Amino acid sequence: MSHLRYFIIRRLKKAQEPVTQLDPALLAMMITRYPQAYQVVQQISAFLKHEMNWTLQSDEAVYLLLHIWRVTQHQQTE
Repeated sequence: MSHLRYFIIRRLKKAQEPVTQLDPALLAMMITRYPQAYQVVQQISAFLKHEMNWTLQSDEAVYLLLHIWRVTQHQQTE
């Protein structure tokens, strides 16, 4: 939630962070390893693009994917 909150606040303030160069292989590996979480990231990305005209950068997608996977894994083990 902290990452999402920070992302939204940054976008609302129109603050630009330096573009982080993410190794494309990292995102590809995450997509392969956690396809269900990535589907959720794609849905969130499409929603943000449609409603706010915001585009998720690849580093933001990786962080979001990890957070979604962690939360869903935690819920499945309970």
